[in-house]
Amino acid sequence: MKNEGVLPDVVQPGNEVTNGMLWPDGKLYNVGDPERQWDKFTRLLKAAIQGIKDGAGEKEIKILIHIDRGGDWAGTKFFFENLERHNVSYDVIGLSYYPWWHGVMDNLRETLNNAAIHFDKDILVVETAYPHFNVDFSQIKYANPKYMEWPMSPEGQKSFLAELILSVLKTPNNRGLGVLWWYPESIPVSGLNVWFGGANALFDEKGNVLPAMGIFKIFSDWEEQ
Repeated sequence: MKNEGVLPDVVQPGNEVTNGMLWPDGKLYNVGDPERQWDKFTRLLKAAIQGIKDGAGEKEIKILIHIDRGGDWAGTKFFFENLERHNVSYDVIGLSYYPWWHGVMDNLRETLNNAAIHFDKDILVVETAYPHFNVDFSQIKYANPKYMEWPMSPEGQKSFLAELILSVLKTPNNRGLGVLWWYPESIPVSGLNVWFGGANALFDEKGNVLPAMGIFKIFSDWEEQ
């Protein structure tokens, strides 16, 4: 990538590393001494970060650490304070936020606001989604239907994303970087079992763009003001 001039601006070592990485060696919980496991995990993380920097050479690449605690300020604080305690150098806090697992938007706003002030880092919502047709979340593991405050419809999906993006944009000290939608192309295809049956796609079953897609323009409009 360096030779071809296409190095990324941001690299995320690991995905939703709330519970560590490269199990069992870098697993954080329910294995061995907790402090020893944090040491092993952060050693792996530092090695990954150093590898990224070595590969990039003189180009400065931002490091993003991603956990699945968008609606959990206490959990976010605990994780990133442990990174600081182990001297892990990073630039961006990455959060997943799926309402049915992580709570209402106020939970996310609490995390965004407190994390921006407490850690003084940029924050990116790395994963999010909302269904455009009805899903029975009472049947989904660890999900709570009461968090589904928006209609499960194309317009409800649009309203969810609009509120989410505005919440990120209002993060203190302009620390909210943006929002990434998880699996927007999960269109149902015959013979393929897609995530939530395609409910969280940003396209309908025929591939037509849904209204929520247009909400991403809020970012560019906001920046132009």
